[in-house]
Amino acid sequence: MEEKKYEIQCEEHQFNQNTRQVKTVQGLSSGSLLDKSVLKDVKISRYVSGPTKLPEMSLTLFQYQTCPFCCKVRAFLDYFGIPYNLVEVNPVLRSQIKFSKYRKVPFIILEKNGEKDLLQLNDSSVIISILGSFLLHNKNSNEDFKSLLKLYNNISVSNDGKVESQVINRYFLMLADTSSEKYKQIEANLNEERKWRQWADDVFVHTLSPNIYRSFGESLQSFKYFSEVGNWKEYFKTWERQLVIYAGASAMLFVGKKLKKKYGLKEDVRLSLYDESNVWLSAIGEQRKFLGGSKPNLADLTVYGMMSSIEGCDAFKDVLNHTNVGDCNMKGDKTPTVAEINSDLIVDYSRKYWSTKNVFDANVIDLIYNDEIKASGFNSRKIMVLEIMEIN
Repeated sequence: MEEKKYEIQCEEHQFNQNTRQVKTVQGLSSGSLLDKSVLKDVKISRYVSGPTKLPEMSLTLFQYQTCPFCCKVRAFLDYFGIPYNLVEVNPVLRSQIKFSKYRKVPFIILEKNGEKDLLQLNDSSVIISILGSFLLHNKNSNEDFKSLLKLYNNISVSNDGKVESQVINRYFLMLADTSSEKYKQIEANLNEERKWRQWADDVFVHTLSPNIYRSFGESLQSFKYFSEVGNWKEYFKTWERQLVIYAGASAMLFVGKKLKKKYGLKEDVRLSLYDESNVWLSAIGEQRKFLGGSKPNLADLTVYGMMSSIEGCDAFKDVLNHTNVGDCNMKGDKTPTVAEINSDLIVDYSRKYWSTKNVFDANVIDLIYNDEIKASGFNSRKIMVLEIMEIN
């Protein structure tokens, strides 16, 4: 029987750079509905327990153990105590995700009791934002993951046949109305958190691979570490494990050099890693334990998760020896509070984001986020953008 696989139905905005036209179609790349049968042959690698159980729902994370984007999702899940099944994916054969049209990791699959379909969520930042939104929504509204997902609209840009897609508000969380007075108290903190979440994705993460694949020796060391920490000996056949280690180490040596050139890293890529680690420490400053203050916020969890991905590699030891980044840790009170901002800020954020990419201009953003879309997608549902922050 043919597998059922279809997209969550919501609007996606496609912009053609040459014709300067915006086309609105149905569909969203950040999530799909799947038939429950797709999981019948998937072997769960292990179960991670936690006190914050999702109501009548189980969560399965598909990952590479040392992928920085997977690590930041795990950092979020572990910090907030959300239990989950974990599936370790073979990074070469990827047979564990053969059912998925989305071919990257991480992604998560949510299974709710009584529902016939599974819900797949893609993209590490969107996953964190949707899960964070749900934790807050679930206390005082009937919002579910499907309705929250529809608020993360995808924008695709076509330029000379090359298509770039992005969920513009991927660093925002969603919640119902909160007083403007409360928002004003923490507006600067919200902006700072989003800024550094994006910095981690756009800048910091690109210093990691060139450092752990700096030479063939370091590349091989890294893959042997990946095998050990990912418990590949248990999950993969011997020939699969050896193929991944040696073929992966060889391939990623060249990928690392390509990334070094692409992102303009220094000749000695260690220096770029030290530089960006110090940029992060400067952002925290001497008066705070975390960027979030006395407690880690989503930016802290993101950077911590990414850094943990290279923990067993020489690059990690070197960055601890040459910077003070090791002083940061994720221990502390796990009680978040809530703040809210107006949906119009999404439009402003979109302008800033795409202006840096030299793709969209303000008129295009206004065309996409017109009053009709905002009325149907935000205001009429009284859904606003928010972040998890501490309110003093």
